[in-house]
Amino acid sequence: NGHADVIRQAAQQFDEVWVVPSYCHAFGKAMIDFKTRLEMTYALVEIANIDGNVNILDIESELAAHSSDPVYTYDLLSALHKKHPNSALTFVVGPDNAHPDMWRKFYKGDEILKQWNLWVAAERVSIRSSYIRNRLNNGGDIDEKLLPSTIKDMCRNLYETG
Repeated sequence: NGHADVIRQAAQQFDEVWVVPSYCHAFGKAMIDFKTRLEMTYALVEIANIDGNVNILDIESELAAHSSDPVYTYDLLSALHKKHPNSALTFVVGPDNAHPDMWRKFYKGDEILKQWNLWVAAERVSIRSSYIRNRLNNGGDIDEKLLPSTIKDMCRNLYETG
């Protein structure tokens, strides 16, 4: 629900919101397969009933096909800018990624700030995917307020089966 809240906030601020699931985490975080995360993203946007022009792009899978490196935010924004040269792109982040200690880890972070806008969403739902993953792996359950039921069921199936 934290991601859904960020998308809702962005949809109120911008004419169009592009949600782009990461193909490969730039900081080496283990993630479930891209196809499943893409399905979860579609489900999240549908379930969250987000008003506004929200589109899901799987551009990172295209970009990853041309390299063995992770798809960095800079590369994603560059590719989006190339495809949509007349769009004023704004990269939406949560306060955790906008924090200077985290932002300085971003590949070409200074160049991102020079070329594109950065918009920091408010953290109104405090939950991390690692919390959900650990809770489910240890036989716990998660509150519906933190995760929509359909996504919760998808996560449970993923983490309980391994």
